[in-house]
Amino acid sequence: MTMTITTCARLRLTRVRLLPIAVVAAALDLGLLAYPATQPAAQNDAINPPLRAFLEKEIGLTAAETQSVIAGRPVAKLLWTKTDDEVALFGVVRIHAPQELFIQKFRNITAFEGGKGVLGIGRFHSPAVLSDVDALQIDQKDLKEIPQCRPGDCDIKLSDRAMQSLRRQIDWNSPQAATQAQPVIRRAFVDYVANYQKVGDAALAVNFDQDKPQSIREDFRRLLQHSSHLFEYEPQLANYLEKYPQARPPGTEDIFYWQKAEFGLKPVVRASHLVIHRRQQGGDLRYAIASKMLMASHYFRAALELKSLAPDGSSPGGKSFYLICINRSFVDGLTGVKGSLIRGTVKSRSRDSLERYLGGVKQKIEAAGAVR
Repeated sequence: MTMTITTCARLRLTRVRLLPIAVVAAALDLGLLAYPATQPAAQNDAINPPLRAFLEKEIGLTAAETQSVIAGRPVAKLLWTKTDDEVALFGVVRIHAPQELFIQKFRNITAFEGGKGVLGIGRFHSPAVLSDVDALQIDQKDLKEIPQCRPGDCDIKLSDRAMQSLRRQIDWNSPQAATQAQPVIRRAFVDYVANYQKVGDAALAVNFDQDKPQSIREDFRRLLQHSSHLFEYEPQLANYLEKYPQARPPGTEDIFYWQKAEFGLKPVVRASHLVIHRRQQGGDLRYAIASKMLMASHYFRAALELKSLAPDGSSPGGKSFYLICINRSFVDGLTGVKGSLIRGTVKSRSRDSLERYLGGVKQKIEAAGAVR
């Protein structure tokens, strides 16, 4: 789910111009957990005991919430975080379709994540090439901000090096500055992704948009450390995310893509690395998906989204499964006195957004399964 980006509160917080209200379920689609080997579920239970134990004992769902999940209703809740600037969400929904159908649809990420509010989307080759971003148009508001950017004071998330390069390569006093800037920024975007594909996290930017430099690499590592379930249930995937491009486990595929989506007054451009991990566990085929944010033009410092497909023990022939999401992100504007005033609203609306997302995915996949 690369979270589809939604509304943001029109508030000014220090150097943060806008604060996201639906923070996309962050840590932004990591395909979480592969549960212990499936045990047959009682026909009147519709959920296997290890999964029920995980939902109720580890995540803290109530018995009523578990029954809602069994009945096919999406359930989402906030998870505890160590710091105020982190948003952590859990969500689950039961989908009456084969899990292979979900994976098939998800692989076509541009169709899966496209739709309302998405202004542009495209996949990167590996290595990324310039034609991958032919459809990307940088927003005019962002172009007007770039000449004013200085380290510690910029409305766009840029590294110090990127700021200097854009000022040096483009004559911002020219009437054609915006036209000149588009191909330069696209080239820099492609080079950034290609470098990440080659060397991994060492290529991730250190942004200088605020007083304190923000390292995407360090923030991602913190999110990864907070994702204890990933290390417990999918250690190979966790190791790969930490050491990419090294330590690639068998049954793994990588997808890179960009998305430009509406987000309040300023569209957000993001680049993401998806990892789909498939493995056999007993008689079951297990899928876990991780979505790692490589950059975002606004609001997000880092994001990691985890998804796991858990077989439905009560459904013979693998005709249904449970989609489980754990998303974590670091978001601007949630700390300090001003942040405390809207933090609760931001997080609760993020939870509601994840619940709607899960309901939409369920509807999409079940509809696709009905016409097969």
